[in-house]
Amino acid sequence: GSALIGATRENCVRVWDLENDEFYVLSLAKEKGQFSKSDVITSVAYDKHSKLVAGASRNGFVYMWRLISSPDGPKLECEEKWKFTSPPTELGGELDAVCWGLAQGRTILAVQGDDGVSILSEHMM
Repeated sequence: GSALIGATRENCVRVWDLENDEFYVLSLAKEKGQFSKSDVITSVAYDKHSKLVAGASRNGFVYMWRLISSPDGPKLECEEKWKFTSPPTELGGELDAVCWGLAQGRTILAVQGDDGVSILSEHMM
């Protein structure tokens, strides 16, 4: 499907499902765990191969949601299409940007923050 995913410096990721004309949020506040209200998502990236959305946060965490809907399975409602993967990865400092890539055939996530760029491999996420 086609979707537009964005971060607007809130404690959520905004998703516009263009095919189904639906809009919804993936909210940190709805997830289990102790999330600070001051923590906001500063950048997001989607990897179509792993079906993961990564969100970098102001408080130094990388949060992830996995797309779980499939064309052959039951129809899921908006937010049910995404499963929060916990726990988040803590890098510290304010994180500014995330970007998916491939290195030696493996999916990696580059995260830019106050302390430079960190590279996360699949086994770290």
